[in-house]
Amino acid sequence: MRMEDTIEIDATREAIWPWLTEIDRQKQWMKGLVSREWTEGQPDAPGSKFRVVIKEGGRDTEYNGTMLAIESPDHFRSTMTGGCGKEPYTMHFTYKLADLGGRRTRVDYLCEFEMPKDPGFFMRLMIKFGTWFARRQSRSFHAKLKSLAESSAS
Repeated sequence: MRMEDTIEIDATREAIWPWLTEIDRQKQWMKGLVSREWTEGQPDAPGSKFRVVIKEGGRDTEYNGTMLAIESPDHFRSTMTGGCGKEPYTMHFTYKLADLGGRRTRVDYLCEFEMPKDPGFFMRLMIKFGTWFARRQSRSFHAKLKSLAESSAS
């Protein structure tokens, strides 16, 4: 499954970057984000490892991740594996920020899911519903990110 979203924000890349990378700011726009801790390497450095806890369906779900690439304030790419099912799944996230001139910035988001090899009928059904829900949630998160970044940049 692949999800993409693009938003334009009336703020510079430098003003938006902390909203994408600092946990206290992320919690303000990413509903359900409980915590993130760095477990290996330098924080926000390529190759560093982290653990994230997200409240899903009323319970805390743990994911283990790796920062694959990061270049402030242009882009970062990370991967996380975990989930609440029997078999863990992997998500790859990419954020790219493009200067549109003045204070305008385009934020491109890409999330790719790798599901278990043979998810079975029930899991396939849940994936279809989950895809719809994840797209709605992503748009909601990004609308909140836009609002927060613009209000803090004013």
